[in-house]
Amino acid sequence: MNSIEKRLRSVPATGRAVLTAFFTGILLSVSLACSAVNTSEKRFEDIQAHPLQPLPEHKYATNLIVELITKSHYRKKPLNNDLSSAIFDRYFENLDPNRNIFTAKDIRHFEKYRWKLDDYLKRADLTPAYEIYNLFRERLKERADYA
Repeated sequence: MNSIEKRLRSVPATGRAVLTAFFTGILLSVSLACSAVNTSEKRFEDIQAHPLQPLPEHKYATNLIVELITKSHYRKKPLNNDLSSAIFDRYFENLDPNRNIFTAKDIRHFEKYRWKLDDYLKRADLTPAYEIYNLFRERLKERADYA
């Protein structure tokens, strides 16, 4: 039994809330954690010059989380296109709940990921999440500049 399996067995299944919060949270949390810097040192001007990118440790965390959800969760929810679409919708809902940051054109551009997020997560590739989040940061900057 490898270390991942040991960790998986030691984590109790905690219900549907974990499934919902986790898939939404993994994309958002990793992105937000990476951007957590002292705001006095970071300015809006830096956003376009320094887009966030996944770090190597995110690959390990993503693999572990995908295994937890697909093998250890009490519902054993498959990571498939249906779940991919739900993750896609919830990610945008969490980033832009009032629908005043992203444009309709932005959403249409990212529709290419709607049915593929499951494939990216299975490969522990967070590129779509970071691409979406970096545009989110850019749109926030545009709004702040406009105001």
